[in-house]
Amino acid sequence: MTSLSKDSTLDIAPIAVIAACLSMVAHEAVGHGVACVASGGRVTLLSSVYFQCAPPQYFIDGAGPGFNLLWALIAGAIAMSTHGRLRFLFALTALISVCWEAGYLLSSAALNDGDSIFFVRGFVPYATPLIRGVMFALGIALYWIGLKAGRSLMKPFASEPGRLRRTMRIAWLSAVIAGVAAALLYAPDRGGAVGQAALETGASGLPLLLLHRGLAGGDEPPLQRSNLWLGAAAAIYAAFALTMGRGMSF
Repeated sequence: MTSLSKDSTLDIAPIAVIAACLSMVAHEAVGHGVACVASGGRVTLLSSVYFQCAPPQYFIDGAGPGFNLLWALIAGAIAMSTHGRLRFLFALTALISVCWEAGYLLSSAALNDGDSIFFVRGFVPYATPLIRGVMFALGIALYWIGLKAGRSLMKPFASEPGRLRRTMRIAWLSAVIAGVAAALLYAPDRGGAVGQAALETGASGLPLLLLHRGLAGGDEPPLQRSNLWLGAAAAIYAAFALTMGRGMSF
């Protein structure tokens, strides 16, 4: 039986940082950004948590969450066909993306704010309690579906009791720190950006800490420290933080 001590934090954390960056780029830059440009609009602000397009369009608001869910499906399919660090990276990316959008549906329904609400307002001027109730139910359903699929993706890393629990704790915390630290660089609104990052990568991902329950019998060997992955994560995060973290105005 493998030892938990052989699962290196210095391997899990870099993978989680890359996964968080991929999810944020998918939502803000690819989802919102491509929809803005494709509609003939002009991107005026791109950051790790904020996006603005001129002129604003309701479908651009929906494109961020929409592409995140599409990216989750793509990443999940890649994870199923790989193993080791690549499987963990793409499985975690899929889970972060799904949880982000599930949590976003819940918060949008509760606060009457956010991409989901702005998208709905493209069809009806006011999100009624019934509409918000449906959004809340969709968020719960998305969590259930996403985490059920995620358990299959992560099962290979449950080779002994406690291993996946520890791994997911490190991964979740690393993703939260990466998101919040990048948001701190957004000088025009550090407080708001940090709050958004904490919601998107932190609060929405809390169910990941329960993913290990009932899982056993995995066959993936322990994740061990890799200087290559450490270097790649450092380079990717530096590029992300200095561009989208600081925010880019056009």
